Amino acid sequence: MKLKDMQEQVFNYLSTKDSEVKELPFIKESKGIQRKTRLDSYKLSFKNRTVECVENDFSVTGIFLASDDFNQYIYNYLKQNPSKTHYINEISRGLPSYIKNNKPKAAAKFILDLAQLEWAMIESFYNFFNYKEQKKQDVAPGETKIVHNHSLVLMQNKWPLDKIWNDEKAYEEELSYLSIWTTEDRMVHIRSWTSLELTVLQLLKTHNSLEQCIEKIPDTYATEDLTQIFEKSLPRWIELGLLSLETS
Repeated sequence: MKLKDMQEQVFNYLSTKDSEVKELPFIKESKGIQRKTRLDSYKLSFKNRTVECVENDFSVTGIFLASDDFNQYIYNYLKQNPSKTHYINEISRGLPSYIKNNKPKAAAKFILDLAQLEWAMIESFYNFFNYKEQKKQDVAPGETKIVHNHSLVLMQNKWPLDKIWNDEKAYEEELSYLSIWTTEDRMVHIRSWTSLELTVLQLLKTHNSLEQCIEKIPDTYATEDLTQIFEKSLPRWIELGLLSLETS
C-alpha cells in the first residue's frame, strides 16, 4: 500500500463518527496496548488538534462570540462540518457561515463581519505562498506595469474591523475601507484607507498597467485628491508591499 493511500484511509477514519475498528488493517495489536485503544487515542488527538486549529484561526472572533465555551462551540461546528480535505488550513473555512446560522445571543453585533475578516486573513496567507503564476496580458511598450501582490484582499465594512482586531475591543459602527495582504516575512497585515484610496486600489488590482488604471478613474473625483493619491498613497502602498511598478 502506498503511503498516500494509507494516509487517506487514516484521515477518513478519523474524520467520521464510525467507531468500528475493522478498518485500517495496517494498525496492529501490540504488546501492552490494544488496537482499539490506539485508534481511540488517534481519534481524540485528531479532535483536539482540529479544535485547536480553529481556535487559533479565529482567536479574536472567539473573544466577541460570547459563547460560554468557545472550545465546545467549535466542536459543534466540526461535528456539523467535518473536514473533507487533508489540508489543515481548510478546516476553518465554514465557520463564518456556521456563526451566521448559530450566533449566540450575547455575541457582538459585528461577529460575522469579524469572522469573515479573520478568514480573509487566513486565505491571504495561503494565497501568498501557494499562488501559481498565471500568464497575464503584456502591457503596451512605454506603459508602467503593475505587479500585484496576489494575496491582497480589499473590503468595505460598516464596522472598524481593523481597530476591533488590533485592539481586541468593541467599537461603534464606522465605515472602514480595508486592505489585507501578506509579505515574504510571513506576516499578514490589515490596514484601513479612505474611500478614494480603496477605489484606486481596486482599480490597481484589476488592471495590468498604471496608465490603464488612471484612465478608469471616475472624473467625479477632485484633481487635488487624486494628486495626493499618486504622490503620497501610491509610494506608501509600494513600500508596504501591496504592489510594485515596472517600466516596460
